[in-house]
Amino acid sequence: MEVQTALVLTIQLIALFSIAGALLLYLLCKVRGTRDDATGTQKGSILITCADTALGLQICTFFASKGHRVFAGMKDPVESLPAKLLRGWMKMRENSDTPVSGSVVPMKIDVTREDVLREAAESMGAHLNAGERGILAVINTAGSVYRGRIDSQDSLQWENMFKNNVMGCLRTARAFIGLLRPTRGRLILLGSGNDDDGLTVFMATRNAVQGCADALRKELRPYGVNVVTLDSRGVPAESLFKAPVPYTISDEEGVPTQYSADVLTSSALGVIERALYDSRPSETYCLSVPNSKFQMKLPCRSSLKISASRTDSKPIQSQYQQALNKAIAQMEINQKEPWHRDPDSGTDNEADRFNPKRELLRSWLNRLFRIKMTDGRILSGYFVCTDADANVVLQATSEFTEIGGEERVLGLVMIPGRYIVSIEERNPRFSW
Repeated sequence: MEVQTALVLTIQLIALFSIAGALLLYLLCKVRGTRDDATGTQKGSILITCADTALGLQICTFFASKGHRVFAGMKDPVESLPAKLLRGWMKMRENSDTPVSGSVVPMKIDVTREDVLREAAESMGAHLNAGERGILAVINTAGSVYRGRIDSQDSLQWENMFKNNVMGCLRTARAFIGLLRPTRGRLILLGSGNDDDGLTVFMATRNAVQGCADALRKELRPYGVNVVTLDSRGVPAESLFKAPVPYTISDEEGVPTQYSADVLTSSALGVIERALYDSRPSETYCLSVPNSKFQMKLPCRSSLKISASRTDSKPIQSQYQQALNKAIAQMEINQKEPWHRDPDSGTDNEADRFNPKRELLRSWLNRLFRIKMTDGRILSGYFVCTDADANVVLQATSEFTEIGGEERVLGLVMIPGRYIVSIEERNPRFSW
């Protein structure tokens, strides 16, 4: 009997110690997880020098969603529209089912003023946690652009572009380099851009920034600070520095005005993320990701079939046309045999070669068109396809309320034919 009692007591003690051990392990894991949440949720602090623009706002919200503390530079961090939009975004995300793990700190920054930059650097140091020695990165989104021919521009516009784009870049580097050295952080600058008509002076400033970045890279390499440039070719110059675009979701009275800050695609934002996180960053990252805009389904029943039939077409155009052919085949259109070029003979099929309408449509591919709609809006984009109902698909599309008015970037759109008033070709074929 005593042996049995001792055995029962032993089993009970083992069970008790097992429960106690499991409870202790649970508590240890809980404490460790809480500590990680307190110290590791925010992945580091990032400065965006200008969140007054739609691009700056988009980058701020992107990295805040990734868990960073983002210092958002603004000329008026209290009463300006971008400041109110950021506060509203943070409040909305805090009340959502998936609250933001990062944070946004509006801060007064003007890259043209030395005193404001010094005060901002001191204020940022006061916001850092006890364990933070500096910031992870400075992303300079400040700048300005004026489009026009040299003989029609004012020299004050030139001075303003050089003051913001070039001198602002150097002032930013000098003001915040002390916060980048302890963390071996990164200085990310907007580099080369589109070499379009009317952007001679702007391109001169972008090339000057590229030269500054090369020189800064050599100077700061001993301190472990990497200088990275973002090649913005493929992004309209005006989109880099435009303000948030207002729009309404309903024509009813009392519906609040909303704002769009979508300048970059998700792929381009991923490029900036790689520029920040790569262990061995490249000197330059291109925001225009090849073929990213073509990974889509066509929203109309296209009667136009496309292939790489031009001898001067580039490989990316061939891949794009193959993707369109594949998408068209999946939509089960009436025509079952794709339009193709005979690789052996170098000529098109006999029926296609003598079809002037098909040749006309093919000549429109990747050309810039301006379409006026019945509601007065004007859409400008590169032609992709059309169908029997006169619906038109454009890529890299921008919307204007009037010619020369405020621009809103839309991307890939399908325009119903019944709403089209006029179509006008604007310039020669788009160069990839």
